[in-house]
Amino acid sequence: MSFIEGFFDEENADHYKLWQSKYDPSILEEEVISIAPYGKRSKNAKELAERCFVLTRKYLYYKKSEDDDKIRGVMDLNFTRTEFEGDDCPEDGGFNFSIKFIRNLKFTEIFTRSKEAYIEWKMLLSGITIQTDFHHKFSVIKMIGKGSFARVSPAICVLTPRST
Repeated sequence: MSFIEGFFDEENADHYKLWQSKYDPSILEEEVISIAPYGKRSKNAKELAERCFVLTRKYLYYKKSEDDDKIRGVMDLNFTRTEFEGDDCPEDGGFNFSIKFIRNLKFTEIFTRSKEAYIEWKMLLSGITIQTDFHHKFSVIKMIGKGSFARVSPAICVLTPRST
């Protein structure tokens, strides 16, 4: 995976934090799309702590467990990019499946043991966050036009899934 500055990153975001501990309580009224256990690194430890992550159309937040009433952190998904790693990994009980959230040159990763949860969240997040993995998924086989700003390739006939 590569870490690149994004078009939507803010120039003066020196003190920006992905996870906010203070949040508007109205996020609890948002429709929950999915809830799943994911591993998250703590600030000072290298180990992963399993937390309950809740996904809505605008936010991702986590609690210590599903029964916990206290929200530990909230991330606004507006203009957040995601990268996924683990499509080819085996489901062997380890935290093999990773989702990286990137915004304003900051990132965080969450990990799951379940390939099913990983694929579900990958599909759900593709409609909510900015995807940057086009060239990992497809090979462009023909360019039909080129200018000073962009290259043009028809989407239907030039994109083929890359074999693994």
